[in-house]
Amino acid sequence: MKKTKKHLSLLLLAAMLGTGVAVPFNVLNMDTVARAASHDKQNESEAVEVTSIKSLNSITLEITFAEPLSSEEVALNNAQKNFEFDNDLSIRNVPQLKTGFKSTYIVPTTPQEEGTAYTFSYKGEEVGTFTANTEQINMREARQVDNDTIELESRLSDRVTDYGNVIEAYAGKRGGLDFELDEDNRYKGKEYQIISSLRGTQVTLTPRNGEPIIATYVPFTQNTDGRQEPKFRLPEGEELEPGVTYTVSADWADFRDATFTAKDIDPLTIQSVKATSETTLDVILRRDPREEIFPLRRITLTAPDGTELVAQYKFTTRNGATGTFEIMKGEELDSNVTYQVEPVGEWATARNVSVTTDAQPDENAEVRSIKSLNPITLEVTFSAPLVTEDLALAQAQENFQFDNGLTIRNIPQLKTGTTATYFVPTTPQASDTTYTLTYKDDETGTFETNSDRVDMVEARQVAYDTIEIESSLRAGVTDYENVIASYVGKRNGLDFVLDENNRYRGKSYEIIPSLRTAQVYITPEGGEPIVATYVPFTQATDGRQEPKFRLPAGVTLIPGVEYTVTSDWADIKDTKFTAKAINPLTIRSVEEVNETTLEVRLSTDPRDELFAFRQIKLTAPDGTELVAQYKVTTRKGATGIFEIMNGGKLEPNTMYSVTPVGQWAGLTFTTK
Repeated sequence: MKKTKKHLSLLLLAAMLGTGVAVPFNVLNMDTVARAASHDKQNESEAVEVTSIKSLNSITLEITFAEPLSSEEVALNNAQKNFEFDNDLSIRNVPQLKTGFKSTYIVPTTPQEEGTAYTFSYKGEEVGTFTANTEQINMREARQVDNDTIELESRLSDRVTDYGNVIEAYAGKRGGLDFELDEDNRYKGKEYQIISSLRGTQVTLTPRNGEPIIATYVPFTQNTDGRQEPKFRLPEGEELEPGVTYTVSADWADFRDATFTAKDIDPLTIQSVKATSETTLDVILRRDPREEIFPLRRITLTAPDGTELVAQYKFTTRNGATGTFEIMKGEELDSNVTYQVEPVGEWATARNVSVTTDAQPDENAEVRSIKSLNPITLEVTFSAPLVTEDLALAQAQENFQFDNGLTIRNIPQLKTGTTATYFVPTTPQASDTTYTLTYKDDETGTFETNSDRVDMVEARQVAYDTIEIESSLRAGVTDYENVIASYVGKRNGLDFVLDENNRYRGKSYEIIPSLRTAQVYITPEGGEPIVATYVPFTQATDGRQEPKFRLPAGVTLIPGVEYTVTSDWADIKDTKFTAKAINPLTIRSVEEVNETTLEVRLSTDPRDELFAFRQIKLTAPDGTELVAQYKVTTRKGATGIFEIMNGGKLEPNTMYSVTPVGQWAGLTFTTK
């Protein structure tokens, strides 16, 4: 049941921009609502009402409840108890809320038997029946990817979608592949088959003139690197025989090309291993396999005294050629020990690969070297890693003291691939100046300003009061987040490891540090300069290096006027732009999340961090006003979370009017 009505706990009133007319709307009735306020959730003891059950294919159900299920109810252990079927059918993984629906779930099952009617019981109560839909999922091809592993390919262009593209949990997290199906599982007029979670599924490989072999799904491989190619692995110790033709079959899939001839595939090559903690390691291959083939692979680590540890790949952590492995059985790496590395099995080779564990963080770490990389970035190397307390902003500002008016701007960040080398953002360093660094009250060394400003491509307007300045990774300028340890594996493939000279694959890179509190000057033609300040958390979003800078409150860019952007830390290739009237964003809906939090949804995804530091005002009938501000980094597509400021709270059963603060957005609400 799509977008059904719920009992109200809060009514909001939208003040229509430009009309002054207040139009009442129910935040839980709008066609963009994805979830209900927590205090509207049904009592757990109430009987559950199921409004429809549909078998979509032989391993997928679509079940609609009258009310959304709680997070506890859809947890795997509970779901396996709550969702019961007769005739030996069972649930295989957690139910997933379908994108754009309030209480419709995609439920993966074991294969359904043709012509069988099933009874569904929820929490011990019979709630409905359905007949098996034995339609099999259309797969293009089965092919070998390793000596013990195959993959099955399906394509969106064939109107077959992985469930991850159409569930609420992954909305906005699929690299643009996510979309919203209607109640008939159609999108833009085309009906789609849904591949539900393949957890626990199997296929049969039959060699010519041989006995069938069962291969089991490899977890977290069914939709990676933008491709729908789930992997299936033979039983441990078994391998495909080169030159033999195999036929793949399954009771849930229909293959266009089900046969392949096995070949001997060269194993992967482990180039290096780095300890990232006492229980985790980064395993780096010689080349990016461009495929999720790490899952369930293991390595052994042997210490000089013969002690042996085993580490297994941590699901979904692969970033290019690097995957994170975790030490098993609760064991830990010893510090300052060199371990010899060997793969378990023949999935990879590791010639003379070893890993030496790092020294432990030390509160008495000493500065070993200081280098100015550009007017706002230092590279400081210590004798040991800094302790966590010394990386907090207030403590770092106290620890790092400079002469000549220089100060630290944000926390030091550990450079990826190093033990104790940190990028330290500073206020602009004056040219031709020698500075002294005092760390924890001890003079530790001097450095001279590197006056080479950061190369930026273009300054341009993005809102009535905001500009952005673009830099290019391709041109050798990287945001610091791509090259610091705390963001390894979290940059959607943009992170990489610089060497001691800040080079990668032979190319030198300039580094943009944290721009916290940084400023630029915007000078109108024939006018006085205006200082614009960096908008926090905007310097590297949506895969682009385009930090935003905002004019002082109440100051706007004048359409038709040419502006020039300058800075004492950046060299901007294209510094000029002519301001224009930019249409404000359009707020499509506002929904209460709880008494202090709102979900604001725009009519379209701006594909950029334009919510930052924006506010909305909520006015009650008695004139009481609340202001809510965007919570940084919470944007998911067109939706952002706003928090009530100054300790305010929404009152139950109160009608509020909603108005953007400033000209950043307009309102258009629709109700059903």
